[in-house]
Amino acid sequence: MVKGARGGKSTSDATFGRTIGLRLKALDRISSLAAKDTYNFSVVFTADEDVRRRVQGRFLRFLKEVEDEVKQARAEDVYQLNFDLFKWS
Repeated sequence: MVKGARGGKSTSDATFGRTIGLRLKALDRISSLAAKDTYNFSVVFTADEDVRRRVQGRFLRFLKEVEDEVKQARAEDVYQLNFDLFKWS
């Protein structure tokens, strides 16, 4: 099953705190896995607001495209997928 926030900031400090806690657990888990069991990617890039909106839109389309596949898959393993898109400047 696909679960997760689809677009925006949390509405409460408690939710934000749980999100941060989950991210820290995820980083801890990633560091304990063998290279063959994880895929990690991070990039910092320059762009304008139009490109930022298109990148976010493509990611949302990707989630929609894979949602049915995930729902139909056997529950054999548990995976986590994160996507953060935010300003550094």
